[in-house]
Amino acid sequence: MNNLIKQIEPKEAIDRLSYALFIDVREPKEAEKGKISDALIIPKDLIEYYAHINNNKILGINFDKEIILYCTVGVRSQLAAETLVGLGFKKVFNLIGGINKWIAIGGLIEND
Repeated sequence: MNNLIKQIEPKEAIDRLSYALFIDVREPKEAEKGKISDALIIPKDLIEYYAHINNNKILGINFDKEIILYCTVGVRSQLAAETLVGLGFKKVFNLIGGINKWIAIGGLIEND
């Protein structure tokens, strides 16, 4: 595990909903079942594609913005977080336990 990637518990992440950028790295069909409110859906493969073409301008996201990535259980989001750090993003967090743990602790989701 890359030590540059900070891990964040869902209870702490909930407190950051008003200012952090949440990115759901699951595939769109998975996110249709429910996602964190206002989260961007950018699948892990798309993040890796941007890295492959060496484009650090992923959807115009500011390098200094706090970013919290999540998937179902936290594995894909960890890999995507490592990719973002490699592109130069500075405040990248992986949501421990993914959306499953988020829901388990009472975090709200929205359905498309």
